Amino acid sequence: MADFITDENIAKSIVAALRKKGFSVLSIREENLLGIPDEQILKLANKHQSIIITHDKDFGFLTHYPLTPHPGIILIRLKMPTPKNVAAVLLPFLMQTKIAKLKGRFTVVREGAVRII
Repeated sequence: MADFITDENIAKSIVAALRKKGFSVLSIREENLLGIPDEQILKLANKHQSIIITHDKDFGFLTHYPLTPHPGIILIRLKMPTPKNVAAVLLPFLMQTKIAKLKGRFTVVREGAVRII
């Protein structure tokens, strides 16, 4: 069971930074699953009970219309989503938040704000 599954749009450096902070990460990119449909990523996340980290807002539609159970999704919505900016916002948030609080929730991470639904 991994803490997180990173979508293919999450930079390798973010995956490495998460691991350096002690998180267990399954990377879609490293698993050679590039191009698989979001529905398959959701199934994989459910199987491993791992929270998905993505830049893809389609996961909101997949999980809310119709309401579909999921282990948690973190949607990163930054104005400039460079790996450096993502790390500067995402890592501090994850270090100060208990993973259990994110389980089964849809979390939107923005500059200066986090919304947990």
